[in-house]
Amino acid sequence: MLVVWLVAVVKAATREPDITEAVRTCERDVPAYCASNTCPQFCGTFVGTANKKRCSADCVATKRCAVKANVASQNIPGNEALDAQNREQLIRCIAQTRDPNFTKTGMTREDTPWRLVQTPSFKKAIQPPRSRRPS
Repeated sequence: MLVVWLVAVVKAATREPDITEAVRTCERDVPAYCASNTCPQFCGTFVGTANKKRCSADCVATKRCAVKANVASQNIPGNEALDAQNREQLIRCIAQTRDPNFTKTGMTREDTPWRLVQTPSFKKAIQPPRSRRPS
């Protein structure tokens, strides 16, 4: 009886989370990571101390770091690159949480840990102002 229970515990501990668990985990982890890493990096490129401070003050999970749908009315003006970054990290986080060894997806694109992924718009947004070039 003890062996059966131990096998059940080990299986439960090693099983991959279902979509609901993965979404719940990532909807918590991505905004938290944003607030402590991504958003300060984004705000650090703003010109002017007042702009940097104002932006940094909003680097919390419920403001600049809230994962939003791609709907213009929900976005903070000027926050589009950070919103796109958060959406991409959320998608990657869910995929990696559900398939950490990338055996089911078969996609090599997702082998980059979600915390290290940077969208093209985010990369451009965090460039120092003097190195930005007009399109």
